[in-house]
Amino acid sequence: MSTDGLRVEMRVTEPGHCTPARAARTAGASVDAVSRTVDDGRLVQEFTLRGDAEEIRECAAPADDIEPVFEWEEGVRYRERGVDESACVCGVLSEFGYPLDDISADDDAVRLSFFTPDADRLEEVVEVLRSRFGGVAVVGLERDCDLTDHDPVAVDRAELTDRQREVLETAFEMGYFETPKRANAGEVAEELGVALSTACEHLATAQRTVLSMVLDSD
Repeated sequence: MSTDGLRVEMRVTEPGHCTPARAARTAGASVDAVSRTVDDGRLVQEFTLRGDAEEIRECAAPADDIEPVFEWEEGVRYRERGVDESACVCGVLSEFGYPLDDISADDDAVRLSFFTPDADRLEEVVEVLRSRFGGVAVVGLERDCDLTDHDPVAVDRAELTDRQREVLETAFEMGYFETPKRANAGEVAEELGVALSTACEHLATAQRTVLSMVLDSD
């Protein structure tokens, strides 16, 4: 059976109960680095509001179930626990079982990319989305994508300690994992207020834990 398919880029101006989109509109900012994991059986979503952190704090009043987890001069990262996908665009993609490749938002619309096996399946998805949401438009298509390259894995955050999560999130936001790096381990340790050896130990343990979940997953 062929695994080739389509990579779809879509724009949705009325995405329903989409927390990143709502936050982007409230703050008048852009959202990126949206990630989803499973923690203690609940779906957890994180996203970064880009812009001046002080202005974002003043404009974006998060709901009770959303908490800021990290802040730096270029933005604020938020976490939402117990995400209800049923009222969100992403929930439709989950229903179809299609891999979500990327999602971002600004005060105008949600933009997401995902993979479908063929044009007929894409038509089905668009039809369902348009029956539930407004302003649904396909803005890009990439053909002959190998879907075997996209194998989503749920990472259970409960396997990490609170401190390990904090170190990973700080390192990620500071650009420790980028190429070239925007921050080294010493700078991450300084930001956290811990010794370099402590930061390195937490980073190594956390990365090993996450990789073991990904590589050992069925």
